[in-house]
Amino acid sequence: MYELPEFKQIASRQLIFVSAAQHRMEVFIAIGEPYRPARTPGMAELAACQVLTCDDPALASEVTGRDEMEALAAAVEFLDLFLINTIRQSGGGALFQPDGTVYDPSGSVQLREFRRIAARSANVEGA
Repeated sequence: MYELPEFKQIASRQLIFVSAAQHRMEVFIAIGEPYRPARTPGMAELAACQVLTCDDPALASEVTGRDEMEALAAAVEFLDLFLINTIRQSGGGALFQPDGTVYDPSGSVQLREFRRIAARSANVEGA
């Protein structure tokens, strides 16, 4: 086993998952500060971020990338997939923010609009 550095949280999200059978479960996800070198054996040439899928920093996992930015992007994708898989593996359901509003793992209206504009810009520039 290898030892990870101290978890230095840079972003987190507290959600509530309600299954199709109406079972409720609190969900906590967090991303730690990127660092280099990665601690996973054989990955020392890479950068890494730690991710949490619970509120216990001792259970952090390491996600790697070519550099700190890629490790951070990979960590965000890892957590998004974790949330999507939580819904799928439970046979359906929904995620909610603490205020009761629905949380969409594919992003907020603002994020989806940003992606649409960025994709359109990329298509215009590449034409």
